[in-house]
Amino acid sequence: MMVMKKIKRIGVMFFATLLFVGCGAEKHIISNTPEYYYLPELSMMNAKKTKQISTLFVASDESDYETVEELKNSVQANADRSVIECDFKNRACEEYTLDASDNKTGSVPYTYRFDQNEKYIISKVGDNIFREFIFGNGKLASINDYVGVEKTADSVAFAKRSFHYASNGTCISNIVDTIDNTGTPIQYRYNFQYTDTGDLSRINTIGFDAEGKEIIVGHIDFTFENGLMTTATYYATVGEEERIVSHHEYTYE
Repeated sequence: MMVMKKIKRIGVMFFATLLFVGCGAEKHIISNTPEYYYLPELSMMNAKKTKQISTLFVASDESDYETVEELKNSVQANADRSVIECDFKNRACEEYTLDASDNKTGSVPYTYRFDQNEKYIISKVGDNIFREFIFGNGKLASINDYVGVEKTADSVAFAKRSFHYASNGTCISNIVDTIDNTGTPIQYRYNFQYTDTGDLSRINTIGFDAEGKEIIVGHIDFTFENGLMTTATYYATVGEEERIVSHHEYTYE
């Protein structure tokens, strides 16, 4: 589960390319897709919010909490809070940490670029990592990550995330091809669930049992309000049992 979070946080720090995506007059489709999870600044912009503040509750080792409220009643929220703050007029955002005294640390600025029709964020860059967003038929098709501040003819993506859609247009899964710390290729598989109104409700992490059959080894449950993610709760799954690993609460200004 934490691998996904790490990938997501890397993605929160990137910018824009000269890549052209020919979207024409296509409608930008958000419903029943996980786009707001991978591009929280887009949902913030649409909701006219410029700051997202994340408060984290982490379960104690080996603790088994059945509900989020039980977790919150048993542990203190982390003193440090993760923040995304955006200047949408100048197409620039910043990710940083606020400590218990509201001191700002670990600042990572990034900028982003839209396609020529002003509908799609096609890239963003920061911290010497470049992220490319590719769309097709109005929907997010893939995300590719590169080292550097732009994509060149010699660039090789260190992570590729491809999204897969059902015939009804719902984004049902993605596959992440990347490398581990030793440079060995590794793949992660996820699938998605949604509310009746099309908001993302769950991301399942897919693994394999001893017979090679796909199984769910963990998941993140989400709540959204007015298009903004308000909570994200991480669960680890072992057999038929699951335990809460961490819980994030998001507020906006």
